[in-house]
Amino acid sequence: MGSNLSAPVPVFAKECTKLNEKFNDCSDKWYKGEFLKGESTENPCSFLFQEFAQCVNVALLLKDFKSIEEFQEGDLPDDINEFIQENDIKFDIADRGGFDKK
Repeated sequence: MGSNLSAPVPVFAKECTKLNEKFNDCSDKWYKGEFLKGESTENPCSFLFQEFAQCVNVALLLKDFKSIEEFQEGDLPDDINEFIQENDIKFDIADRGGFDKK
């Protein structure tokens, strides 16, 4: 029985499921294929986790769980609108007409 290396996607961030699955798949392959064999200790999938974490943070922002001021630098993508488009994320909220982090 296998286990995922990351926590399950919270219900409020179901829009981030695809990014979470990409990270889990990549990490599972690395863990079984390299780490357990002693070939690598650095997870090459960490950038996928950062994308997933940013997606969850965007969900927190868009769903009014957190305000923009509560995030640290790097917690959110540089361009939220572009991030949403590039990752084909569909947030289940009313259309806000785009976001400006500044």
